[in-house]
Amino acid sequence: MTLWMIFSLILHLLAFYLIIQLVQRLKHVEQQHPEELKREIEEMMTAYLTDIQQENDRFIQELNKQKKNEEIKSNKKANHEERDKINDDIDNVINKSYQQATEDADIDWIPPIKSTSEEKYESSLLAKALHLKQKGQSITEIAKALGRGEGEIALLLKINEKKTL
Repeated sequence: MTLWMIFSLILHLLAFYLIIQLVQRLKHVEQQHPEELKREIEEMMTAYLTDIQQENDRFIQELNKQKKNEEIKSNKKANHEERDKINDDIDNVINKSYQQATEDADIDWIPPIKSTSEEKYESSLLAKALHLKQKGQSITEIAKALGRGEGEIALLLKINEKKTL
């Protein structure tokens, strides 16, 4: 333990000695070259001020860009609102003219409706075959009536029987 204390004391003394040496050298440099030191400080301050000025210029340019973008957006919004107003005015004029035209018309016109009785439905081959089968006709008679082969009609009826089961 005492060994570590002695070692620590020696390191502290060495550190104090080095600090004193550095302070003396700094004073010596300041005394020999005060003009150089002033010039270096002045150059550093000039460079710093130049950087700040450039940063401010960039900031002002960004603000101007944002201001222009906002003006463009507001102009677009104003144009859009004007377009909407014009469209609303056109719709109002059309509605008024339509209302006036309907009010002026004396006849209540109703469009013609197709009657469902006029429409003809064509039955499928299966429906026709089943109808004839229900009437009691044979497969040969059904095939002749429908203009198909007997095998086709027989197969059609068998498939239908299997589906209904």
